Amino acid sequence: MPRLSLDRARRIALGAQGFNDRPPAGRVDIRHFRRVMGRVGVVQLDSVNVFARAHYMPFYSRLGPYDRAALDGWLWGSGEVVEYWVHEASLIPVDHRRRFRVRMKSPKWGLDRVERQHPGFVAEVLHQVTANGPIQPSDLTDPGDSSGPWWGWKKGKIALEHLFATGVVTTAARPNFVRLYDLTERVIGPERATLPDPDPFEALLETVEEAARCHGVGMMRDLADYHRIPNGDTQKALDVLVTQGVVEEVEVEGWRAPAYLHTGAVAPRSIRGSTLLSPFDPVVWCRPRVERLFDFRYRIEIYVPAERRVHGYYVLPFLLDGELVGRVDLKTDRKTSTLRVKSAWSEDGIDRERVASRLADTLTTTAEWLGMDEVSVEGGGDLAPELKTWL
Repeated sequence: MPRLSLDRARRIALGAQGFNDRPPAGRVDIRHFRRVMGRVGVVQLDSVNVFARAHYMPFYSRLGPYDRAALDGWLWGSGEVVEYWVHEASLIPVDHRRRFRVRMKSPKWGLDRVERQHPGFVAEVLHQVTANGPIQPSDLTDPGDSSGPWWGWKKGKIALEHLFATGVVTTAARPNFVRLYDLTERVIGPERATLPDPDPFEALLETVEEAARCHGVGMMRDLADYHRIPNGDTQKALDVLVTQGVVEEVEVEGWRAPAYLHTGAVAPRSIRGSTLLSPFDPVVWCRPRVERLFDFRYRIEIYVPAERRVHGYYVLPFLLDGELVGRVDLKTDRKTSTLRVKSAWSEDGIDRERVASRLADTLTTTAEWLGMDEVSVEGGGDLAPELKTWL
C-alpha cells in the first residue's frame, strides 16, 4: 500500500480545497464563485451572524475580498445553485440535487408528524405556496403557534420544512437569511425537477467520489461526513471506486486506518498565503481529521456556556502557509464599525511575531471586506499582546 507523509497529505488536502489556486488578479466575479463551488462541492449555511454569515467565508478564504451582494445574486438568482440538507443545510450545484432524492423519500427529524397531528394541513400549505410563492411562514393564513419540538417552530414552518425535506418545495431566496419557499419546479426549472430518479447506487458513487475529490485524501469516516452518508454505504462505494481506479487505498503517516487518495489529486510543492477559516469551512468540518492533518484540536464553542469556553464564542482558525498556526475569537460590531478580536491564540512551537504580523494583515483586510473601519484587540489569549503591536 502506498504511504504518504503527513506533510504531503496536508498539501494534497489543501490543494483539493482550492488553496493552491491562483488568486484573482482583478475583480472577483461569477467565474471565481463557480470555481470555489466546484472545488468544495458543498457550502454550509448557518444563521449565526456574530462575525459573518457562514456561506460567505469559504469564498472569502479562497478568493480574498469580494462583493457579497454579487455572491448572493449568483447563489439565489442564477439557477446554478440550490439548497438542501447535505452537510446540514447546504448549497450545492443544482445538477447535484438529484443525487439526494433517496434522502428526500425518508426525510430527517420526523417532520411528517405535523401531517399526522393536523390532517390536511400540509396540503393546504402546499396550495398556498403554489398560489402565492415564494413565501415565508408568516405569509401563511394559519402559521400556527410555537410548539415544543423542532426549535419552537410553528406548525406552518414545520409543514414548509417537511415539504422542503421531501423535495416538493425549495429555497427561492434568503433575504436577511429568511428562507422563502417556492415550488421546486419554479426554482430550478421543470426540466430539472421532472428528470427521473437516478439509480441509487450510481448516485451514491457520484457523491462519495465527490467527497474523495474534495478531500484529496481522507479516511472513510472523513469522506462519509462530507455529505452525511452512513459509514457502511460509504465503504461500499469506496470499494467500487477502488476497483474502478478512481481512488487508491493508501497509508498516511500517523493515521491509524487506511485512507483513500483520489487519483486526480495533486500535491502542490507548497501552500502559500494566509486566511481565516470559518467554523463551517469544509476543511474543518470533520474535527478528528483536522487534528490528524494539522495537529490542531478544534471545537466550536457557540453552544458551550461562557464560563466553560476555552478559546471563545466564534473562533476562526488561522491558516498560514499551509499550517493552522492560531485562532481568533471575532465579533463584527456593526454599530461602531469595528472588528473586535475578543481573544487570539497561538499553537505550540510557532514564531509568534511572524504569526501576529501576518494575522494583523489578514484581520485588516477582513475588516475592510466587512465594511468595518478599524480592528480592536481587546481580549485575552497568548497571541493578543503581539497582535496588539501590529494593529
